[in-house]
Amino acid sequence: MLKKGFFSRIFRISSAAFLLSAIAFTSCSPAVNVQQKPNGDILVSFRTGFSQIAAKTLRSISGVADSDPIFYTEDIETALKSFKIRDARATIPSPTEIAAEGNISSISENELSKSGILKSSKNSLSLSLGPDQFRALYDILDETSQAYFDMLMIPSLIGETMSLEDYKKLVASLYGATFANELLNGTLSIKLSSPLAKSKISETVSVGEILTLSETKTWSISW
Repeated sequence: MLKKGFFSRIFRISSAAFLLSAIAFTSCSPAVNVQQKPNGDILVSFRTGFSQIAAKTLRSISGVADSDPIFYTEDIETALKSFKIRDARATIPSPTEIAAEGNISSISENELSKSGILKSSKNSLSLSLGPDQFRALYDILDETSQAYFDMLMIPSLIGETMSLEDYKKLVASLYGATFANELLNGTLSIKLSSPLAKSKISETVSVGEILTLSETKTWSISW
């Protein structure tokens, strides 16, 4: 059984852990938008919101006091920059909301590309999520950020294949049924756009499905 003390080292959630937090710990609909620009740069933006229950649980297991922010804009911007995302900008509209964006100018040098999550060419763009991507991302994280992933007990990172129902039971045993339902019943909006929006795709998928994927799921466009 994991203990709260294990998570005290993530008092300030930092580095690339933010990228997964944009997907998880939310009952509102998080969104990930990826747009390729005419000059070849890629604009990546994230937005998510947390329910009060999710925020309370996150504070409890990470050791963040009620009087302190859960996230800091400088931490989020540092996370994006660590992935070689330039012009990183982050805002926290409220204690339970996060928004951030930045540009990728060299996809081959970007950690999102190296982990297999994001790929692009002159006439195509794709986003992939699954066990291989989660493991590749986990391996390049620092110890503090890995602790945040450990907290989620993602099946592919603990060497297990689980149904959504079994994973929900696991999360509920750690953090309570209400939190587990909010987390895994939440939905993630993914949007990909080509230069000048000549081609685009928008899809919504459940957070539970993403975290229990047994194989890679890819969204792609071409133009």
